[in-house]
Amino acid sequence: MALEHRFLQLLELPTSAATSKIFLSQKIQDKLFPGGHIHGVVRPDLPEVHPFFKFVSARVATGEKKRPKLGTTMGTPSAASSLEIIGQMESSVQNASCWRVQTVAAQMRSRKDVCRHLLTSAQTVNASGYGGALLLVSGGHPLRRLPVVDRFLPSNSLDMLRTASQLRKFGNISPGVQLWAVENPLLNSVARLEQKIEAGAETVILQPPLLIDRFGEWWGAARSRG
Repeated sequence: MALEHRFLQLLELPTSAATSKIFLSQKIQDKLFPGGHIHGVVRPDLPEVHPFFKFVSARVATGEKKRPKLGTTMGTPSAASSLEIIGQMESSVQNASCWRVQTVAAQMRSRKDVCRHLLTSAQTVNASGYGGALLLVSGGHPLRRLPVVDRFLPSNSLDMLRTASQLRKFGNISPGVQLWAVENPLLNSVARLEQKIEAGAETVILQPPLLIDRFGEWWGAARSRG
């Protein structure tokens, strides 16, 4: 039996007001709506910012920290305009007839928080009416990169896949919400891919084959293991 691979084009939502303007351009909007070429919109799940940095960012955005000299303009949009742009972006996504792919990252969340986040994200995807998936990742929180820290973290992508599979089995997550994962053939072994599939991953997004020989070896090994 031959496997059929479908080529999908996904668009990840921007995370700042400045790049959100690009998302709102007519060229992108034409690709989102019926007859467009984008199959799904991916919502990122970034690490939470410490309250101190939120406070400083807000002051900079509103111009309170440093006033521009006469004849110059601030490069950072005001807080009000940022919210307006992000609101327009959210409205465009709600109207777009494409999949909703909600990234759910473990980051530094507790198991309870991860489970709550999985359920909330699944409800958001299901409520869209267009179907979609949860993209389950460990996350890029800086603390996760420290030596030995990962041994003490409550969750990673594998744990989340197993948890989401159980939640769907018990009816807490709709069968129409797929479970997606990511894998990097340039760094990880095929065994890790196999673990994610066994944990419930139905679709795997791969890093680009920037090192073609290494990627080819990994792909060949994956095919030989079925």
